[in-house]
Amino acid sequence: MKNIQKYYSYIERLSLRRWTWLVLLALVLLFNFVIFPLLVPSKQEKLLDTRLHYTSRDVSQYLLTLNSTQKTRSLIFHTTVDILYPVIYTLFLSVLFYLTGGRHRKLFVFMPLTIFMFDLLENSGIVLLVAVSLTGGALYKTFLIITPLFTTAKWVCTGITVMTLLFMLMKKGISSFILK
Repeated sequence: MKNIQKYYSYIERLSLRRWTWLVLLALVLLFNFVIFPLLVPSKQEKLLDTRLHYTSRDVSQYLLTLNSTQKTRSLIFHTTVDILYPVIYTLFLSVLFYLTGGRHRKLFVFMPLTIFMFDLLENSGIVLLVAVSLTGGALYKTFLIITPLFTTAKWVCTGITVMTLLFMLMKKGISSFILK
């Protein structure tokens, strides 16, 4: 409970700086339009974590297509860039919720944390699957089943969060237009 209050206080402090959301937006755009395209070859098959859903069989087939260099790149990518990016978009979305949430902001500020948690679980699953893909075993088989579930949960939470935020932005826009 104490960490939840610390997170809210941190988001509150960030939100009081009016430029924060612009900096975070710029970072999100930088990742999506510069960093990711530079790091992920365009001819490569769609990364697992960018899909809405995939099966255990899809994971197995994907791992078979990776050579040792691609596996190393995947491990580095999912333990660096794909850890930093969720932190940035979570802060961005939480700040936007704080700025648009009105009297209910305390509830909505935490919504992006669900995406963050599933994204980290997904990244952990992908890293484990890539790292032990040759050895197999019970742990491999377990993560072969649950990692796609983490991905789907991440995208469902993303959809709900973005739709809620868009609704709140429209509501705030309409109410500020009517009140003027």
